[in-house]
Amino acid sequence: MSSLNAIFASVEPSLTNAERIVKIVHARRLQVVLLQGPPGCGKSTVAREVANLLGKDCIIVSADHAFERKDGTFKFDADRLPDAHGRCQSDARKGISDGKVVLVDNTNIKVNHVKPYLAMVVPSRIIVVRISPINEAQAHKCATRGIHAPAAYSIRTWKDMETIPGVLHLNLNPVM
Repeated sequence: MSSLNAIFASVEPSLTNAERIVKIVHARRLQVVLLQGPPGCGKSTVAREVANLLGKDCIIVSADHAFERKDGTFKFDADRLPDAHGRCQSDARKGISDGKVVLVDNTNIKVNHVKPYLAMVVPSRIIVVRISPINEAQAHKCATRGIHAPAAYSIRTWKDMETIPGVLHLNLNPVM
């Protein structure tokens, strides 16, 4: 258990994950919340819950939005991924300049994936919320639940996750 999780568990055990994140956002005046985890672990669910609590003071940026169809279905196209991430970064910069909390709802598995966001604000204004399965069985459950990627990709991203250096971290269990 991370030190932040231990503190919350001993002081305010009844808080939801979203409420914990919002408390940290307010206490540390955070500008960017980087969600990190494999497909199917619940990043988008947590992002929506946090956004509901923060209201108009935040925005969610997600590469997934580029692949959502008008009818609500999802169709991934790898050729469009660089543009999707470019749009996320552009939307994040605008959100920061507008004084909003930016929730980055992407897998953010590698340090390289988050470098553009790390360059947007000082490290003390960013938190990485890592939503990671604790074992292979849980990783497989997330992988089969995920709708955005094949199960093998989800498992691979779980195994390949890197720790993002120099910023605050909060570790959460997947939304099951």
